[in-house]
Amino acid sequence: MKKEMIAMLAAVMGLSVAAAEVVFPAEFQKIAKSNAANAAEQYAALAEKAKNPAQKDQAYYAAFLQALGRKKFDDAQKYLNSVQDKQMKTLGAMETAFKKRQWQEIALPAENEKLETWRGDLISRAAYLRAYGHAWNKKTHPLVEKDIALAVSSSANPAEKYAMICQCASSIYESGLVRDNAKELALLQSAEPCKKATTQWYLQRVECRIAVLLGLTGKADEGLKYLAAYKVDKAESRRSGVAQAYGDLYAMKGDKAKAKEYYEEAIRLYPPWKVFVEPKLKKLAK
Repeated sequence: MKKEMIAMLAAVMGLSVAAAEVVFPAEFQKIAKSNAANAAEQYAALAEKAKNPAQKDQAYYAAFLQALGRKKFDDAQKYLNSVQDKQMKTLGAMETAFKKRQWQEIALPAENEKLETWRGDLISRAAYLRAYGHAWNKKTHPLVEKDIALAVSSSANPAEKYAMICQCASSIYESGLVRDNAKELALLQSAEPCKKATTQWYLQRVECRIAVLLGLTGKADEGLKYLAAYKVDKAESRRSGVAQAYGDLYAMKGDKAKAKEYYEEAIRLYPPWKVFVEPKLKKLAK
């Protein structure tokens, strides 16, 4: 699952960089940047020689994340067992359930935790995972929304905040785990102040989704106007995404000819996405 891999990469890199500021500055950062196949073993070696308990925990947790990312579940659990910090162990249990796609179990380790009192660098990821788990378990929307708000507000900088907003909107609302177009739209619009800090990949996804959501909430013309103001870069995959959004909006307006034109343009720009666009073309033909 592409979203799952992106989320895991963000978790691995985010914690590694944060930890590098206080733990083994040179050695830790070198491992984080290397993306070596044996990175888990390298982190574990740092942990074994550490005398400071906090350093030991950070290094073992980084080893855990690396092993988990490579689906070496036994090794990952071994490293997590060596972590003494209770909050990190709880988050690690959630990460393990997430990676194993045990959706209904993700929220359980932190079910009764007051995440807002946790260490600052752990709150955002833990809140996101609990929201995701609650959504899978069909928990009441207020629980999900509360954790989404905590995940976003606890993100350390504008780039992380923008990415977290995109992640929450995509995996919880857009996926259909919680269906509420108006709340998804409001969440994505809240990313506006962080727009300059983000990457083109996230920006294109959010801008196009906002435009489509405007259409889904009865404002297709406003969505077209919003999309026209977005200046996409030259990447063919992102230009294809914009073309798809135009097609969606024209389909909502009942202009099948325009919608077909943009869907075909989306396929021409980036053929690998044909599998996502063809069902839309078939729907138009009915």
